[in-house]
Amino acid sequence: MTKGKKLVSYAFMVIFFGVMAACASYPELSQHVLSSDDPQLRPLEEHWQEYSVSYAGLNNEIPAALMF
Repeated sequence: MTKGKKLVSYAFMVIFFGVMAACASYPELSQHVLSSDDPQLRPLEEHWQEYSVSYAGLNNEIPAALMF
């Protein structure tokens, strides 16, 4: 095998294993849903009028994200 083919093989393996590692860690990186009794969420629920609130999503009744 020539040096060029070895280099391409090594590059492919590095990319392949990098993609596999990224896919394996996806559940750890997925979004975290806060419960309504979470202490970080309570002040926002109680004093939401003091903030400029924006939402993102296709439907305003079910927002995909809220930004304070």
